[in-house]
Amino acid sequence: MRRVAFLLLIAVILLPTLCGCVDKSEYSLLCDIIEKANSEEKYKSSFQLSIVNLETERNTCFTQGHINVDKTDGLKMNGAMTQYVLGEYSNANIAYVNNEYYTEVGDSRVVVDMSEEELLGQFLFGKAPIFDVGTVKKLKVKTDGLQKTYTFDCKPPRQILDMMTGVDIYSLAGVLSPDYTLTEYKDVECTYIVTEGTGAEDMTLVTRFLKFTMYMYSQMPYVPGETPDKDDYLTRIEVTCQMTYNAFGDSVKVELPDRADYKKTGE
Repeated sequence: MRRVAFLLLIAVILLPTLCGCVDKSEYSLLCDIIEKANSEEKYKSSFQLSIVNLETERNTCFTQGHINVDKTDGLKMNGAMTQYVLGEYSNANIAYVNNEYYTEVGDSRVVVDMSEEELLGQFLFGKAPIFDVGTVKKLKVKTDGLQKTYTFDCKPPRQILDMMTGVDIYSLAGVLSPDYTLTEYKDVECTYIVTEGTGAEDMTLVTRFLKFTMYMYSQMPYVPGETPDKDDYLTRIEVTCQMTYNAFGDSVKVELPDRADYKKTGE
């Protein structure tokens, strides 16, 4: 009987760990730190974005670069990036002001209309996502004296991931006639690194890292009396994205291009 009681006690102790329960106070602290970074009006960051087609095991897109952002009087942004897309490399200078997005690639200078919501919805320029605690699992916290690293998985938040990836991700994956209603995401692997401190006020978000697999399907033809095999129209891609904050505050300067040097498509 004592042995049974002992085993039951051990089960009670281990159950939260085995079930992947999350330390809500620790996760709440991380959310406060992320909110603090998202509320910064001036910051400089660097980023990387990788898209790998898991069917062909080829990297179809890789982007890295840096941006300066100033939100004190309407959103202003400038930066530069290097892109590898479907076998082609390019270097671009980018900027944003007054609901216009500027791109300079070689001798080409183009400006397009874009709302702040559209710009900030993209991973490269958007806020760090905060996931509902109810979707978070396997939270681990590691401290090295200077930084704290939070790692966890979360159930895929469809609305957030759709906004971050955008519709262009389908063409990058080679899915030219997608059935958007069938798109699926697998669990998101998350890593957030923050500076060590005693509370959110003196802690700073340094790096955010997300990795997830996206299942996308081409439109299946209608064949009377037959149901096509769904997997025959499946393409899986792995998305990895990382952003690191390099500076906050008045040391961040945004340099904007001369609008006269840029043309809108069709002008």
